[in-house]
Amino acid sequence: VIDDNKDVCSVMGHLLESIDCSALAMAKGAECLTQLQASPSINQVVVDFYMPDMESWTCFQKIRTTHPSLPVVVSSG
Repeated sequence: VIDDNKDVCSVMGHLLESIDCSALAMAKGAECLTQLQASPSINQVVVDFYMPDMESWTCFQKIRTTHPSLPVVVSSG
């Protein structure tokens, strides 16, 4: 879950965990890209539409470049 709003990350994390998913919370798109390289077990990304460090479309394109089959959900909290 990538969102600069900690409350949104917390709520999304709890929702995912309630359906037996593990969740990592990150505040920046760059953190996500680094974490994806370090953790190949990540199997889905939820990214905030508005982020201060990187537009969601840019983040999405970078994820798609390195992980073409990884599901990415763009949301706005």
